[in-house]
Amino acid sequence: MQLVILSATTDETLRNDIESQLIHAKINVWHTGKIQAGDMRKNVIETELRKADIIMPLISADFWTQKTRRNELQNFIMPIVRDLRTKGITIIPVLAKPYHWEMSEFKDLDPLPSTGKPIAVGNKKLDDLLEIAITLSEMAENLSPTPKSNAETKDTSYIEPQKTTEKMPTNTEKPIVFIVHGHNDNMKDKVELFVKNLDFKPIVLHKQINGGRTIIEKFE
Repeated sequence: MQLVILSATTDETLRNDIESQLIHAKINVWHTGKIQAGDMRKNVIETELRKADIIMPLISADFWTQKTRRNELQNFIMPIVRDLRTKGITIIPVLAKPYHWEMSEFKDLDPLPSTGKPIAVGNKKLDDLLEIAITLSEMAENLSPTPKSNAETKDTSYIEPQKTTEKMPTNTEKPIVFIVHGHNDNMKDKVELFVKNLDFKPIVLHKQINGGRTIIEKFE
């Protein structure tokens, strides 16, 4: 899945935090910070926008009023985004900072975080970043093509000779991730799904059968 993040220069730290949360997801993240010296800036931006599956603007007052590259956003980037909206591209605004975004042109879209409030600061910021990562990862999974079965892909014109040598055993076990959780069941379930989407095996303590064992014995 191709994701383009649009942000003001003052929100680049948040942009990088979101990208870090997606490092193991099936998502190719692009933003203007990846433009190389010597690139034709406008050509690169338009190319990346038009091949994107999702465009994610980080909404704040600076997004609309920043002095740096303000003309580029208003007179070049946003016209392309508006054109892509008419063609059905998915746009997910992220509320980066307190701002009366309901008056903006994205007011009819569902933002992230789902609370409708800007991304928190301090300890709760990670919860909001995790929600964004989980939402995007689920969308990437839905966009991924379903792999064909062996029956569909096998060439029947060739008969494979029967092998007489014994195959060496291979380790097909998925990596195990132990999930430490408190009483937030909703977040726990989201994290478990996120881990599954990464093709890992989540282990949630309270879902393990007690069998008369103590908590310590369940760890063992």
